[in-house]
Amino acid sequence: MPWDRMRIANAVLSALTASREPTLIKPTTMANIVSRLVENELFERGETRVGIEAVQDLVELKLMTDADLPRTAKAYVLYREQRANERRKRHD
Repeated sequence: MPWDRMRIANAVLSALTASREPTLIKPTTMANIVSRLVENELFERGETRVGIEAVQDLVELKLMTDADLPRTAKAYVLYREQRANERRKRHD
């Protein structure tokens, strides 16, 4: 799938809101930072088209390591599961 930073930023923002994890910067700014970290990682790998699961794995990793937001990462995992179930239902 083509890269879409805004979709990732929106998903991270939703996870931040759901987790209510405190951050030193505004949630919208943190969501944009995480999406840029993922984008940079993909750029360094030379990837312009990547699967949904691969992008989600990177988002989760960046939330846990670079952003140090474990509760948000957990909320993001729950979001991933929900979205995967929705995709499966659409294809059934």
